[in-house]
Amino acid sequence: MGNWYLGPTGALQPIPAPEVGLDVSPTLIGSVHRSLGGAQTVAVLAQPRAWPMKWPALSEDQATFLRMVGLNLVTGPLRLIDGEIRNRIGARIAAGGSFTRDASAFNQTGGSTPTWVAVTDPPAAVLLRGAVSWQRTTTAAASLTIANSLDRVPTVAGEQARISMWARSTTGAMQARAAVDAFDSSGSSTRTTGTLTTLNTGAWTQLSVVYTPTSSQVEHAPVLDVPSGQAATTIQTTGWMLCAATQPSTWSVGGGAAIVAAGSELVDTYVLIGVRGFGLTLLESRIA
Repeated sequence: MGNWYLGPTGALQPIPAPEVGLDVSPTLIGSVHRSLGGAQTVAVLAQPRAWPMKWPALSEDQATFLRMVGLNLVTGPLRLIDGEIRNRIGARIAAGGSFTRDASAFNQTGGSTPTWVAVTDPPAAVLLRGAVSWQRTTTAAASLTIANSLDRVPTVAGEQARISMWARSTTGAMQARAAVDAFDSSGSSTRTTGTLTTLNTGAWTQLSVVYTPTSSQVEHAPVLDVPSGQAATTIQTTGWMLCAATQPSTWSVGGGAAIVAAGSELVDTYVLIGVRGFGLTLLESRIA
């Protein structure tokens, strides 16, 4: 579906797409509880993934960077842009807190601390169990952002990005917009905002913005932005996404920019003169 990249933030390297048939099934960390009546409940703590990647025919130049990663020669943390997952935000944020059923992955400027709430009528295209609820107590400018810098997404040089989320007001009409904070290597940020859109009570609206990062911007993060002068209301939001602008706008679960580490011995096979088979397993080292 898309291109694959690997490397530290600010120095992503394009890598060949791995051999088809790659099994990236997550490992369930948790337990199953059975009641006396026979009902079973699953307690999930985490579901880390692994990418046992194989390439049947690489040149030495194509394999060099992969060998460097496997030999722990590249400064981390490493990010893997998975070409088969268009939403690069981690699932905790992408699902509006529904993965952990809390809003600890979100932060706010203005208004009350966001919380997670169950919803019975999510957006039709995003059948999630809940959303982030954010109460704005004044008419001052305010924004909902991600709380942890590790949840930012590395930029890809020259690639336009689309940021989107679903939102609604619960206490009266007001206007909001999707935005993106883009950061340089020193941590300084610049915000790009989309079109102001009216949020009505009860009805979900998708907000979006498309932008192109500059050559100095190494990572970016989605923002729900409310300018000054808007009525003090409570906003619910879910279904966040950051993807390449060329990808479909339909929401997906996320996890397309994982933090990874090399987790196996290298497989390096001389197939022909100048051609080698190569294998490397990448392990998800932070569940986002």
